[in-house]
Amino acid sequence: MGAYYGYQVVNKENEINYSTFNLETKLRLEKFSVGGMKFLESFYEKNPITQALYFILKKIGTPVVVNTICDYDKEDTFKKQLSWDSGFEKTSFDVKELGKFIRAKQKIEKEYNLTSNSMLGYIVCDSKKQYIDLYNFSNGMVISPLALLTRSSETSQGGGDFDVSDVDWKKLREENSNYREFQENLEFDKTLISSWVDLEIQFYEDDFHNPSEELQKKLKEYENISKKILLISRY
Repeated sequence: MGAYYGYQVVNKENEINYSTFNLETKLRLEKFSVGGMKFLESFYEKNPITQALYFILKKIGTPVVVNTICDYDKEDTFKKQLSWDSGFEKTSFDVKELGKFIRAKQKIEKEYNLTSNSMLGYIVCDSKKQYIDLYNFSNGMVISPLALLTRSSETSQGGGDFDVSDVDWKKLREENSNYREFQENLEFDKTLISSWVDLEIQFYEDDFHNPSEELQKKLKEYENISKKILLISRY
């Protein structure tokens, strides 16, 4: 059976739980226009479900807990777990703006046969003293770093899912396997998978000309884990 995934975003002002399905229905997008619900179908950096997440984090502008949830997760997998179909019941921003954002990106891709630009910025986890720079994930079929950092399991929970064995480069070479799901990245750190589960994170816009003092301080003091969580599909 296939394992279906979605993003959950929670703080005092927001309780959001969405998959590609309720992203389409809530925002009245064209059916099947944002991809399937399996991890390796849609949880790529440039796909609408992940770009929508960055837009949401930017609009909220304060720390939130993001978890990547699976329909096979148990009820107590995360500290706070919304119902699978809850969607956008509580938000601090106008959900219509999210719809406009997604439709604008889809228009570029449909009318001009171009891949629209990814949102750029930094996502910071204060409790881990780590951050990712989204510029590092803007080219190619890159798996969403946030999806890897905030999913509950490093192993596959069903069809179409990620499994940590697919990044065991040494074993794959020893087996002389012709099948490789991902491009080899020797800097990839398997211990980072699920390491941001239930932790607050914050999006900072990429303002090269006028970065805030707060952001400058964090970029100087925190670890940039971008290359350690970079995973590019070969297909």
